[in-house]
Amino acid sequence: MGRYGAKKEFQVGDWWLGEKPGSDFWHRCRYDGRTRQTTRISLGVRIVGPEELEQAKLALTNWWIGDNQPKEERSPADILLAEVLLAYYHQHASKLPSGRRIKASLKHLTTFFDGMSVKAACSPAHVENFVAAMKAKGFLPTYINNLLGILKAATQRAYRRGELASAPFVELIEAQRKKPKGDPLKPAEIAALLSKANKNTHMMIMLMMGTGCRPSTACELVWECIDFEHGLIDLNPPGRVQTAKYRPIVRMPPSLRAYLWTKRGKGLLIKRANKPIRRWEGAWRNCRTNAKIDKSINCQPYSIRHTVARHLRASGVVKWNIEAQLGHSALSTTDIYAPHAPDYLADACAAIDKFMSEVTACGLRVAV
Repeated sequence: MGRYGAKKEFQVGDWWLGEKPGSDFWHRCRYDGRTRQTTRISLGVRIVGPEELEQAKLALTNWWIGDNQPKEERSPADILLAEVLLAYYHQHASKLPSGRRIKASLKHLTTFFDGMSVKAACSPAHVENFVAAMKAKGFLPTYINNLLGILKAATQRAYRRGELASAPFVELIEAQRKKPKGDPLKPAEIAALLSKANKNTHMMIMLMMGTGCRPSTACELVWECIDFEHGLIDLNPPGRVQTAKYRPIVRMPPSLRAYLWTKRGKGLLIKRANKPIRRWEGAWRNCRTNAKIDKSINCQPYSIRHTVARHLRASGVVKWNIEAQLGHSALSTTDIYAPHAPDYLADACAAIDKFMSEVTACGLRVAV
């Protein structure tokens, strides 16, 4: 066992992460049965602590993937699923905000499909067996679909990169419709939250109430996204690639415009020490407690988005505009100039501004 418990505990193919006597660097190691000796080649990463251990694991994985990179497309029957999953995680998923969750989920896939080719693992029979095994462990259908989604994403990525001759079809299972992440709130309840919110939480609530955006969207907005001249907010910050959670350009309600005008500045709208805030649970919990929101209400940041969605429907806003406002549908390339049209999301904007006025009318301090 090595100093950090890595010897033969992290292995890719025939190679494992290990040490060499007298050396302060991690090595990739492989036993040669012909010479009966262990080959050790430095990875150039010093043996210092847990952080360097993770760097060494990544270096070993990247070397192994590069050394075993196919010169031409291989059939799904000729490549191990583990290779595809490792490449997907270390070259792509590890860089995502959800990287830790994906890493934990990969263990279920690699353990169950150990030693199977892509073709064998993704066959309907084996996928059904995998689903049954996950259900036996007590996992909900939504989580099992997350696992199957990772399987699909990894194999499709390999196909797009020319590493697989074809991408296997992986069918998701039926799952119950998800319950909204937060209960809808009354204007007085949102006013109570605003009256007890700190500076950043206050800004987050105002942005979510004025646009219907997600909490993470509000926390990543920069002042460049705010177009005071045309009354628009681009919810997709510069440099961010659009994903399935589409972030649209929306019209700015007069109430929100007036609020933001007094706060205008540079950089992030919500920040701590000039850095984006990734976790707001503690601040929200304090705000909710101090606002004395009934404990029977599932009050969380998503409650604001849920409230806006319900209000838009109740106000008779057309379905397409609700979807466009909430980012449930993306504009086509032919609609690229739509945000500058006078009637763009006009009904949604008016409905949201009316709701914000109702919150203000509750008589509580809603501005900081």
